[in-house]
Amino acid sequence: MKIINRVDAVCTIVGFGFALWWAYVTAAYNDKHKVIAFILCGAVAGMSVFICVVLYRASRLPPAISSSGKVTKKHIYIGPQAIPISIMDGGDRVRVDLVIYSAVNVELRYVKLLISKIETPDQFVMLDSSEPMEIKALDPVNKNLQKSLTTNEITRLFGPTTILIIGTAKFSDGLELTFTFPSIPRMH
Repeated sequence: MKIINRVDAVCTIVGFGFALWWAYVTAAYNDKHKVIAFILCGAVAGMSVFICVVLYRASRLPPAISSSGKVTKKHIYIGPQAIPISIMDGGDRVRVDLVIYSAVNVELRYVKLLISKIETPDQFVMLDSSEPMEIKALDPVNKNLQKSLTTNEITRLFGPTTILIIGTAKFSDGLELTFTFPSIPRMH
């Protein structure tokens, strides 16, 4: 980062110097482009100040990852993918589609979902997956969980209502992340 800041500073100084030189030459030789030269000089001066302010503020930002290198909950996002819940095969099977983003490389070890109607959150259907997945930094990963439903579970999910999805994901290094989002199921 410091090398980039130095290169930006050198380019800014060279551009500002060129603009000043052009303004001086056009004024000294009574060129017809005096106004344009002074406008250019002012624009370059303004941009150099702007770039210096931006670089200064960027240098004061905290690093994206802690110095210990440990992954925290701030580095991972788990959420719905389009319409995340689908009820298929005439109501005999349910599928939940998740998308997972991570700022660092991490391994997903376990996902558990509790699906219920918003009106009755204590009557839920559980989906889980213990299939390990490698998640690369800044690369979205789709995770699909499916389950065949029993007659009792079908009655818990059916109806014109919003479904609540409450999930827990466990990652390498013992990190555990909980997430919640509502959805209206798509019927197939």
